[in-house]
Amino acid sequence: MKLKLWQLDAFAVRPFSGNPAAVVPLESWLDDALLQSIANENNLAETAFLMRREAGLYELRWFTPTVEVPLCGHATLASAWVIFAELEPNLLEVRFATQSGILTVERSADGRHSMALPAGKVESLPAPPGFGLALGEALRVGPPSEIHFAPTGAGGTPAPLGIWQEAEIRAMRYSGSLADVLSHAGASALLATALSHRLTKIDATEPTCGLSPAATRRSMPRMYASAAAT
Repeated sequence: MKLKLWQLDAFAVRPFSGNPAAVVPLESWLDDALLQSIANENNLAETAFLMRREAGLYELRWFTPTVEVPLCGHATLASAWVIFAELEPNLLEVRFATQSGILTVERSADGRHSMALPAGKVESLPAPPGFGLALGEALRVGPPSEIHFAPTGAGGTPAPLGIWQEAEIRAMRYSGSLADVLSHAGASALLATALSHRLTKIDATEPTCGLSPAATRRSMPRMYASAAAT
């Protein structure tokens, strides 16, 4: 059995930047264990597997090297790039049937395709004293202006959601102390994001827009990105 595979960088303007993902089109679904083995062999954050139902509609699943996840934004955009560029170049829009519902990606002439993510709810977080300051120190920036809790946050993993300025998001640098800081709050993952100019706050009682587990993405109704083949 031979499968075609594309490795792409989403949220990128040049090769070897952005968020890498593998995209594997299928004619029919393979055994889950085989899908997981392929994703493990690729050893990227996500491998996206897609199967065409009809023109402009695909089933889509995402696998990390160790587990299937219910949602992945950058691998969805990478999948759309493969469809627009290689599989169905006449499409202006593609829909994906996923565990998180129907995701739609609209084509753009300049390659900056747009996607609407499902809204995710946030809750209040009873964080331990000094948690925000410790988060900032672990990421080598200041403390977040707000901290919430996202029950379905980081790829389906419940996680704290910290709000920083965009410049601080871009300046973040991982340190080995982050895992210890998170464990003190009973967490194993973190969502770090910045408010867009269209949002002034996150209300812990209402859905938020475009929650995602990547530090460089904004919380906004649409995401704009390009994918470059590498």
